[in-house]
Amino acid sequence: MLYPSEAVEKAISQLSQLPGIGRKSAQRIVFYLLKVPAEEVRLLAESLLRIKERVTRCSICCSITEQDPCAICTDPKRDQKVICVVEEANDVLAAQFAQEFYDRFFGTGAFAGRPQPLGQAFHEARMAIRAADPANPTWLAYVLYGDPYGQVVLGDGS
Repeated sequence: MLYPSEAVEKAISQLSQLPGIGRKSAQRIVFYLLKVPAEEVRLLAESLLRIKERVTRCSICCSITEQDPCAICTDPKRDQKVICVVEEANDVLAAQFAQEFYDRFFGTGAFAGRPQPLGQAFHEARMAIRAADPANPTWLAYVLYGDPYGQVVLGDGS
């Protein structure tokens, strides 16, 4: 034990087990928590307990949710014939981007019969993801390679 307080050492030890949190970061967090009002620490502790008690994986798509199935899977506007299983909760935005892009580019879903050029579909799908979660920079990760004016031409198969 490096600190004379067993409670401080235990908190540092527990926090340093979290991914991306080493001992130094854990120490900073613990000493920060010692400075803030007890009410803030209580609210943090309650929120951590609440996620363990209430949050689960959707039985259909594996996204995190407080209801099963999740709001995405129960959305009446969603195409029930299509399912997107995600490995991590962060992948939900990627799935939403893909749906936004393909609906716009191929003229399906909310854009039925109104396909957009590749560049426009791509840009608007990025902006939709940005609007969905403004604090998440994921929308910046999508890059378009191709003719931005390209369009889908649907034929009769001949």
